[in-house]
Amino acid sequence: METIAPFAVLVIVAHVAGASNEMTAFWAMVFFLARVAHAVVYWMAIPYVRTLVFAAGLVATLGIFWELVTA
Repeated sequence: METIAPFAVLVIVAHVAGASNEMTAFWAMVFFLARVAHAVVYWMAIPYVRTLVFAAGLVATLGIFWELVTA
């Protein structure tokens, strides 16, 4: 839940600002896959992989932020 709200805000801002491009779509896909993987890994109780997958979702959020800043 910690990364979903900032991700949603950034995606909405990118869409409204017209800054959506292939990279924002890529980062959105990475975020989605990271959240799915995080749920699976959390369910399987694998602690270190869970942290890495969470970090991948955070990097995807930062990637969308970077695309907005540089647009």
